[in-house]
Amino acid sequence: MKNTISNEGFSVAAIGNFDGVHLGHQTLFSEVKQLQKKYGGKTLVITFDPHPRTILTGIAPLLLTSYEAKEHMIHLVYDIDQIDALHFDLSFASMSAEKFVDKIIIEKYALRHIVVGFNFKIGKGGATDAQALQKICLERNVQTTIIPAVILSCGVVSSTQIRQKIEEGDIVTANCMLGYWYALEGQVMAGKKIGRRLGFATANIIPPENMVMPQEGVYAVKMLCENHTYDAVANYGSNPSVENGLDRPILEVHVLGQQLPDLYGKKIQVFFGRRIREERVFDNIDALQKQIAYDCQTADQFLSKYSEKQYLPKQIK
Repeated sequence: MKNTISNEGFSVAAIGNFDGVHLGHQTLFSEVKQLQKKYGGKTLVITFDPHPRTILTGIAPLLLTSYEAKEHMIHLVYDIDQIDALHFDLSFASMSAEKFVDKIIIEKYALRHIVVGFNFKIGKGGATDAQALQKICLERNVQTTIIPAVILSCGVVSSTQIRQKIEEGDIVTANCMLGYWYALEGQVMAGKKIGRRLGFATANIIPPENMVMPQEGVYAVKMLCENHTYDAVANYGSNPSVENGLDRPILEVHVLGQQLPDLYGKKIQVFFGRRIREERVFDNIDALQKQIAYDCQTADQFLSKYSEKQYLPKQIK
């Protein structure tokens, strides 16, 4: 449960779960900022914690972004004044749309205008869609803007589609829909230094279990640590050619073209640019070394097209 605030001079808010903070979500935030020019006051994003599906189905969905990453992007990157996570439980799930408008939109925040996506639903059983919510709000002198689907050459932007593309290894399409490169983060752990003995030292992390995992394989990535960006190649999987002693897939990151800094115990973020190949078993160590060297060349060619910050979320206007 995140700390919430009450009626602090807000005028307009975007409402939704915003997992992934993708290009569709960014369109909502852009509209909020434009409406702020009309109304004045502060901008707000209202989201829910935990993810509503956790309560409604009893199964926590795999996430595209942690709450902390989502908060960072919405607040610092997209310049929204406040993000507030409402505690979602069975009581909240059973709340009628009318009560949500009265208690949350009007009484709690005194909003004059809300922005929701075309597929937004509220109320018991999700019975009230965006158009019905708009009517309820209008009866209470609150305006509603409904943002239509964002359609790109790669498809309709949605968190569901992005999850599917990541799990399929289609990182390029997922990144197209996100508007930035998909990332995993974790603390670098001490390993058996197998990569170092092969001539390709790696920083190894076990990604959080509640995050969407890419299809196992080798990827061209950007690694961010303590505000430094490194071009790198990463293997996500069980590394079947060597014994790592672990019972779950790990992410192994090899920095290209320079000696790996001392990262043990530090937190790193790994931004996925493109899948290079599937994970496979090699007949011998020599064959594995030759393939890793080739993977490094392939990753380097791809990553050289991108400047240091091109993988990060972009400011919206």
